[in-house]
Amino acid sequence: MFDIKWEFVKVDGTLKAIIEYRNELFTKDEIVRYKDYFIDTLKNIIR
Repeated sequence: MFDIKWEFVKVDGTLKAIIEYRNELFTKDEIVRYKDYFIDTLKNIIR
């Protein structure tokens, strides 16, 4: 398994993300922060 894995799938016309990560390396709070940074980056690109 990778240290962190992001997978994107289309479900009913909506893009969903699945994030898998090693608990030994990341906390849930860190993953949520990374997800938020990623979403903010996408929003800025779209603008």
